[in-house]
Amino acid sequence: MNQQLSNRTSNIELLRIILIIMIIAHHYYVHGNVQPNTNITPNNILLQTFCFGGKIAVDVFVLISGYYLSAKTFSLKKFVKIVLQIKFYDISILLLGICLNSSLVTNKFIFLSLFPFSSVNWFASVYIVLFALVPILNFVLDKLEKSILLKGILTGIVLWFILPSLLYYQFQSNELLVFVVLYLMGGYMRFYCNINNKTVKSWGKKILLISLVMIYASILLIDIVGNIMNFNKGIFYYTGYQSILALFMAVGLFLVFKNIKISDSRIINMVASSVFGIYLIHDNPIISKIVWLELLNNEVFYYGSTSKLIIHFTISVVSVFVICCLIDILRLYIIDKPLMGNFSKFVDILERILKQKFNNTIYKFLKNMERFRK
Repeated sequence: MNQQLSNRTSNIELLRIILIIMIIAHHYYVHGNVQPNTNITPNNILLQTFCFGGKIAVDVFVLISGYYLSAKTFSLKKFVKIVLQIKFYDISILLLGICLNSSLVTNKFIFLSLFPFSSVNWFASVYIVLFALVPILNFVLDKLEKSILLKGILTGIVLWFILPSLLYYQFQSNELLVFVVLYLMGGYMRFYCNINNKTVKSWGKKILLISLVMIYASILLIDIVGNIMNFNKGIFYYTGYQSILALFMAVGLFLVFKNIKISDSRIINMVASSVFGIYLIHDNPIISKIVWLELLNNEVFYYGSTSKLIIHFTISVVSVFVICCLIDILRLYIIDKPLMGNFSKFVDILERILKQKFNNTIYKFLKNMERFRK
């Protein structure tokens, strides 16, 4: 979700905007005091249809990161900007929670909000670590032979996507390991797949369409089985970020949008620059509770008429997107740019020192590997 990946064309930026809207729509359902369930009612089917894509969007975001960051030199300045953005929202919303005397402000919440390399937001916590691992992951992408890299990625897909899909909640993995596999997939596509040729473009559309049909079929099947066997959970299991169907759809979405030709748009790029901020604001537990449970009161509309639910759902998702986007754009121009302007020289010096030490460490490692082979 992070906006720090520069030189991105507006087609990918448009995709990122669509992805954050998918996430907001997903949160409308899962955070609105109406847990996803197998009830076969018009309102429930409506929400299942439009709210299933949140975790799929997460997979796409990490694929995008792998595709673009793998071709770049690690930037400490970008890493610092990500951490500062996360901490700005964590601490600001923590203070809001204290002022409101929120029950969510526990010792753990305070620690996660204040500690530099964590967050109250699960995605942000994992993404900080993933970004810190970028030099190592890029080294792996650069040095490993294509066949060995492909075998490693396929092994990761089997362990952390296929097995969880088959064993149904019995083989869940650490989020970071899943993100590493997705990052390496993005890098592999960058270096070894000509994703702009006609064959790949065609396959992207087919993968997207087939995975979409299978996802809807899985939701419908769980609805039916859930009503027959009287269980009421797991409706979005096969759209979770560790589902093989979610992975297929993520790859399909990326390939389709990577090959869409649209002119460079300042508006699209500006809005997309706030995607990560939109996520950090609206999915903070304190803001989430205020928005979905207290202000918008989703539950009332879920049990009301379908027409009112459609109107409420649309206005809610659009409003959350627009308001959070405006807040982050203000942060960018009022706080981020002035602060980073004064901070950049120090970060540049620190980055040069760290790069030199990292390169020396890698050089020694390679020398030792050569001796070991001999």
